[in-house]
This record gives sequence, C-alpha cells and structure tokens, in this order.
Amino acid sequence: MEETTKMSSSSTNKVTCIYIAGRGHSGSTLLTLLLGRHPEIAAVGELANLSLQCHRKEGLTKWAARCGCGERPFNCSVWKDILNQVHEFSGIDMQKDPFAWHVSDVGLEEEYRSSAPRKTPLIWARNKFWRLWRYAQYSPSSVMRSFTQWYRPQISWARNRSFIIEKFAEKQKARAVVDASKDALGMCDMYYYSPLPVKILFITRDCRGSVWSMAKHAKSEQERVAKILEGTHEWMVVNRRIVDYLKLIPSSDWLHLKYEDLCHNPPQVMKNVFTFLGFKNPPDILATTDIQEHTIAGNKIRLSGNITHIREDTAWSENLTQDELQNITRLAGDFAATLGYQL
Repeated sequence: MEETTKMSSSSTNKVTCIYIAGRGHSGSTLLTLLLGRHPEIAAVGELANLSLQCHRKEGLTKWAARCGCGERPFNCSVWKDILNQVHEFSGIDMQKDPFAWHVSDVGLEEEYRSSAPRKTPLIWARNKFWRLWRYAQYSPSSVMRSFTQWYRPQISWARNRSFIIEKFAEKQKARAVVDASKDALGMCDMYYYSPLPVKILFITRDCRGSVWSMAKHAKSEQERVAKILEGTHEWMVVNRRIVDYLKLIPSSDWLHLKYEDLCHNPPQVMKNVFTFLGFKNPPDILATTDIQEHTIAGNKIRLSGNITHIREDTAWSENLTQDELQNITRLAGDFAATLGYQL
C-alpha cells in the first residue's frame, strides 16, 4: 500500500516478524521448524489461529489443540505467561473468552470448515464479509481501496499479533519470530499495519503434490475427481493472490522458495533464507537437535521432535493417473510455469 512505509530489520532494534505465506500442505511447517533452530529465531506456529487454539478442547484432534511442547496453551510454560500478559494488557481472559481479543479474522468457521454455514451461519457470514472487504482494501484498483479504507479492523488485529510476537520473543530470547499463518490477507495486514519490521517467505509446492495431498483422502472415485479439481483451483487462486500482493511489496522484503528445493538441499536453501533475513548461517541446521518448540497450530510434524532427515513427498507421481495429471497440467500449467514448475 502506497501510504505505508516499512522499516527494514537492519534499521530498527525491534523484533522482526518473519511471515510465511503460501497454500497449505506446501512445506510451511517444515520451514518453520528449520527456522526455529536458529539461535536467534523463535517459531510461534500459525499465530492467526491463536484464539481458535485457546478455544479448542481435548475432545478434538489432540495434536491440533496442543502447543509444540505437547501441552495445552494454558498449561505451556511459554504460552501461559504470554496469555497472562494479554490479560494484564487488555483486561481480556482468553481462557474464558478466546475470541474477545483478535489477532486475525479466524473464528469458529475455521473449526467447522465445510459445515460452518450450517453450524455457525452468522459467524461464517461475518467472516466471508470481512474477507471480501479486505480483498477490496488490498485490490490493485485505487477506487476499491479508497472506498474501503474508512474501516480497517485489521489494524488492531496486526497490533495485537505484534504484541504477542514481542512477548514471545522476550520469552524465547529471540531477535525474530516466525509466523507461519500462510494467509495472503494476514500477510498484507502484518506488512502494512504491524509496528514491527516484517520479512515474507513465500513457499510453494508443485501443484501435483499439493493436489494429491487433498485427493488422497477421497472416499470414492467421484469425490476424488472433485477434490482434484478443487485442489487445482485452490492452488492457483491462493498462489496467484499472493503473487499479486507481493507485486506491491518491495522485493527486498520477500523471498520465494520451493518445497522441493528445501527437501533436496536444505543446508543451501536455509543459508539463502538466513542471508535474506540478515542472520548468520548456523554451522549445520540439521544437526541441531535440542530445540523445544512452542508452536501453536500447524500440522502434527511439529510434535514429532527432532528432524534430522528430510525427504520430499513424491507420492503424487505414483498415485495420480495420466488423465488426472493431464487435467492438472491443462488447468494450472501456465501459471505453474511462472513459479518455476514445468508440469
């Protein structure tokens, strides 16, 4: 946005927010864990889901309701203190009322996903409205931006999220904190409205691998076909939106990297990432095995402990049929090429 100028991380002593943008199932959790192994960087997980994480109960998927250390947020040695500081700062007890203090627009609609319109229709409708409103605010059209600038709730969301990041950095004695929320709108919210310097890592994965991550859960042939079409469309929409938004952000503040490159040569890719972020490269990022993670949300590999071997998931090449591969290429091939993928 032209009315906002960001400070570079080298020009301020403030904590740097490292924001990971991308579509789900593209390697963001792996990248988060590797970043968190740097002695001056702490990984916070998917911070956009903080309220939802506080709301979740043990009856749901256990790994989804826990911090990376294995504890529930209010029992975790790190998050318990941070949430108490939120209470002292704002007067809001997030254990009693998790959604009273926003760091994003994520609510119960995220918990119920496809059944949200039926289970929480008002919450679902409100979330849809605000996302459309914010899409207009970050639109390339100056007319749309002008029309929607009079009300920007994301300003307070970004400030609240920045408060958490600063407190998390204090607890972890870090100079930078990784927020792996991935959302394109959250990326813009933080970049334009956070009082902290923000660096963006845009991670992508081959469309075929991303699509298979959805299609493999299909329970019928009909559902499989639908999931492949849906996954291909979502891969294009999410990544294209991020690409469009990044065109408005100085190239010095964002870096594109591929999941496949990260798996094939983690030391070199992470060296490039740390150089971009302005940090010295640790001797051997894969040899660091004594870091206790306190990430919230994200997939369950964050609970698996230390990762010393990284292998690319290429199951799509063995499971997608030739017809399915041709359809994916027909739909996404041209856009994929702009990201460096030849389908």
